Amino acid sequence: PSILLRRLPTILQLSLAGIDSNDQNKCIRTLIFYRSLTSWIPIVANASDWPKSRSVESETSNTNADGTVSVGADTMKYLSAVTASEEYLAALRELPETSLLRQCDAFDNGELGLSDLLLEETAAAMGDWVLAFLDRIYDLLRHTGEREKKGKTGSGVANRHSSNDVQQARNFSRVLKESLIQIFAVMDEKTHEMAVLSVSRFLEEETLPSAGKDAAALCQAAAAARFIDNKSYSPGLDALIPILVDDFNGHSNKTIIYRLRCLSGAVRSAGNGVVNHRIEISQAIDFALSSGDKTVFKTGCKVLRHTLSSLCESYPLSSECIPRQELDGNGDYVLGKSGSLKGNPIHWHSPMKEELEFASDLLRIHVMTRINIVCDTYANVGFLEGSLDGEDSIVMVDSNVSELKSVDIMILRKCLRVLRYSLRGCAGLLLDLQNAESVGSFAGISSVPHEQAMLRLLLG
Repeated sequence: PSILLRRLPTILQLSLAGIDSNDQNKCIRTLIFYRSLTSWIPIVANASDWPKSRSVESETSNTNADGTVSVGADTMKYLSAVTASEEYLAALRELPETSLLRQCDAFDNGELGLSDLLLEETAAAMGDWVLAFLDRIYDLLRHTGEREKKGKTGSGVANRHSSNDVQQARNFSRVLKESLIQIFAVMDEKTHEMAVLSVSRFLEEETLPSAGKDAAALCQAAAAARFIDNKSYSPGLDALIPILVDDFNGHSNKTIIYRLRCLSGAVRSAGNGVVNHRIEISQAIDFALSSGDKTVFKTGCKVLRHTLSSLCESYPLSSECIPRQELDGNGDYVLGKSGSLKGNPIHWHSPMKEELEFASDLLRIHVMTRINIVCDTYANVGFLEGSLDGEDSIVMVDSNVSELKSVDIMILRKCLRVLRYSLRGCAGLLLDLQNAESVGSFAGISSVPHEQAMLRLLLG
C-alpha cells in the first residue's frame, strides 16, 4: 500500500485535470478511479479519525455468522504474511534501485513510525483534494448542455444526434452519481460539513437548468442520511432545504424547475431527516402541483414520488459503507481488507411512525383529493366513441340526462400522473400484509405482478 500512499497527493492533484467537460470518456474514467480509490481510503481530517474495523472475531470462527457464510479462514492474514517472509525481503534487495517495490521497502519494513506519518499525509491530501474535486464538478455542471433524450417514436431514435449519445449521457450521469455518493459517504464529520457548505454556496449562487439531473445527484449525495451516535440524521438536508424552497413566487419557471429537481434529489436518501422539514417540503409540493406550467407540475410529481419513497422504503445508509482500518497482530496497519457483513453491520433506514403519518397526509391531500374530485364530477359520464372536441377536452355522454358534456382532459391527465408517481413512491406500503391471499382480496383489489413477486420473495 505504501507504493500508492506515498504518491497519492501527486496523483490526486494531477488527476483533477481528468474532470473535463470537453472529454466525457476521460471524465468517466477519472470518476471511476475516484470511486475505486474512496472504496479503500476514507476522507478524514486526521489519521486517528480513520474508521476502525468492528470485527473482533477471527474469520475462522463461523459459529455466530448471523445468516452469513464465511469462505476462507483469515485470508488477509496469509496473504499479507508473504510480504514479511525472508524470501520476499531477499527478493526485494535484488531489485534495481529504480524499482517501485524497492523504493517502498523502507516504509513497509523496519520503520513502523513512518506508517503513522504516511497515514497523516494521506489524510491531509484527501481533505485538501475533496474541495478541489467539488470545484471541478461545479465547473462540469456549468458546461452541461441540453441533455440527449430518447425519442418517443417506435424506433426509439434520439431526438438529437444519435442513440449512442443518449447511452453515453446516461452512463456518464450514472458514474457521476455513484462517485458523488461514495465520496460523500466516506467523509468524516468535519470534512462533510465543509463539503455541504460548499454545495450550499454553489446552489445559492448559480442556477443551471440544463444540469438539473446531475445537480440532483449532487444534492442526493450531500443530503444522504448519516448514522452517528446510534442516530440517523441528515445535516446536508438541513443546509439545503432553506435554499431550495426559498420564495418560489419570486423566481422564473426555469429556476423553480431546477430547484425542484434538486429538492427531489435531496430528499431521496435523507432518511429520518425528511420529517424535520415536513412543512417546507409540503409547501413545495403544493406549489408545484397547483402550477399551470406542465413542466413544473411534472417536476412536482417527481418531488412527491421521491419524498414518499424516502419516507416509506427501507434502504441502507451509505455513510456506513466505508473502508475501515485494521491492525494485524504486530500492530501494523492492514490496508486492503475487504468488508464483511459479519462484524461490520450495515445500518438501515426503517420508517418511523412520524414518517408514515407524513406519507399518509401526502397521499390523502394530493392523491385521494384528486380522485374524489374526478369521481364526483364525472361519476355518470361515459365515453361517446369517436367524438372529440379540440385537444384539451373530450365530448362525453351523461347517462342521467342523456346529453353531451365536455370534460377537461387535463384534469384527468393530472390526476393519473399524480396517481402514477405516488404509487411508484409508496409501492412498498402495499406489500405490508400477512399473505398473498389477503392482498388479492383486500378491498376487492387484485394485487399487481410486482406485489405478487415481492410477496413470494418475502413469504417464501
